[in-house]
Amino acid sequence: MGTVHAKSVDPEDTEEEKARVDLQGLKAQVQRVHVSGLGRTKDDLIIFSVRDIFEARDFQSVILKIHEAKTKLAGLGCFKAVDVVIDTYDGADAMQDGIQVTFEVEELNLIGLRVNTAIGLNEGILSGGGALRNVFGRGEEINANYSHGTKKTTSFAINFVKPFHNECKTKFSSSIYQSCVEAGWAGYKEVDRGLLLGLAFSAAPNVTQQLVLDTAWRQLSCLSKSTAFAIREHCGHTLKSAIRHEISIDTRDDNIFPSDGQLMKMKNEIAGFGGNIGYIKNEASWQSNVPLPFNVVAQASLSAGHLFALNSKGTSICDRFVMGGPMTMRGFQLGGIGPHSDTCAVGAEAFWCGGVHLYTPLPLLTQGTFTDRFRVHMWANIGNIGDWKMDGSAREKLATLVRDMRLSYGAGIALNVAGLARVELNYCLPLLSKRGDKLQHGVQFGIAADVL
Repeated sequence: MGTVHAKSVDPEDTEEEKARVDLQGLKAQVQRVHVSGLGRTKDDLIIFSVRDIFEARDFQSVILKIHEAKTKLAGLGCFKAVDVVIDTYDGADAMQDGIQVTFEVEELNLIGLRVNTAIGLNEGILSGGGALRNVFGRGEEINANYSHGTKKTTSFAINFVKPFHNECKTKFSSSIYQSCVEAGWAGYKEVDRGLLLGLAFSAAPNVTQQLVLDTAWRQLSCLSKSTAFAIREHCGHTLKSAIRHEISIDTRDDNIFPSDGQLMKMKNEIAGFGGNIGYIKNEASWQSNVPLPFNVVAQASLSAGHLFALNSKGTSICDRFVMGGPMTMRGFQLGGIGPHSDTCAVGAEAFWCGGVHLYTPLPLLTQGTFTDRFRVHMWANIGNIGDWKMDGSAREKLATLVRDMRLSYGAGIALNVAGLARVELNYCLPLLSKRGDKLQHGVQFGIAADVL
């Protein structure tokens, strides 16, 4: 058996003492692959993950193929650790350049417990639950989760996830769930109980897609005696059955503070295959980031949506769009833009909004692990919302979209929270608004995962 020894190189060594090895010139061929530590995981899944190693014919290719195989094994959802040992092969049919590769794996425990934190719509969420992992030997998982938010948002779900381990990374999921949300900006409480069936896949690099069948029994109730009559009309029970397609193209170098790249999202939903709710709903968003001198990053973003109610069925207040909040249209309260009845936001069938930012690191401070989490930014937001009738010429349609638009600007500090969300503390100056809008002059605090 051969053994490879390595030692660190002193940077003060002379160039003559340093040797450069051409790994492509070293002939090597893998004759045997052994995987130790297997229990529940199926053999065919392991063979699929490591079979490409046998195609390598030089040492560099062997190393690259082994790295690819290790990445595949680690991504199966079956193992908590994967290690690799490379040695010479000394079997009866050993060749002069024969190699044996051993993958030492440690399977996930069948039963696991989880406690996580997450970020919702301007609130923190604590969740916990248990899971049965790698149940049938191919990375399947059955889990149950309960979550509770700081604004009384609660949810409970039992989920089953089945990965298919193909080139498109296809994953099937199903969920039985119940969720409760208090929409304080509109004065109602929503309780959903339903079934979700999803199929997620990636057909190209940086592109993810998902098909979802969502069947939900929804119950709306008033939050208080002051809830407007326009909201009370929608209270009660509705049944929604919808098919939704989502696609995301993300080439950014970071989710929270990107310095380069773009993000494009589209979501299209059709409801009305069952129940008493029917509509076609389309949403799209775009973000672009451009690096500038002196570590400054310019960002532009745009978002829009449209809801079209089917004649045979109607929509609910919870299906309509609302606008305003500390992480979207800054300078306005959550749901503070658009049609209101008394103090309750009734939403609208269409909206558009955009934003521009200039980000820079904290000035006069040495950049390091902690300070890299902060950014100073100047921003401006613009947008509009309404039940528009898009008739007439292109100029008339454009005039309809920009009539009574809102505009705000300001500056503040943003914090990256563990790469999952961001916190902002801004000083806001609303410039254009409409009577009835709820403004937020001065300091505004916000936290969210999705930011405009």
